[in-house]
Amino acid sequence: MSGSYSPGYAKINKRGGAGGWSPSDSDHYQWLQVNFGNRKQISAIATQGRYSSSDWVTQYRMLYSDTGRNWKPYHQDGNIWVSHCQKKTQN
Repeated sequence: MSGSYSPGYAKINKRGGAGGWSPSDSDHYQWLQVNFGNRKQISAIATQGRYSSSDWVTQYRMLYSDTGRNWKPYHQDGNIWVSHCQKKTQN
């Protein structure tokens, strides 16, 4: 989506705008691309639902590229890594 749902709001604990990033379509082909400027070692990835909403990620894959054109899936233990997310409710 654009405006208050834009990728600039795709940060943990972000309450500005609409409370997080949301794609304009709800299908399995939406993506968010992050440019770190140069090579970085990623040690953790965290996701959360959009603030004050029932929108959250249920599954994602991580791909990487040095050029921004040829993307490769991240492998762990020889398999393509896919994260399956569960909704955590607060009491």
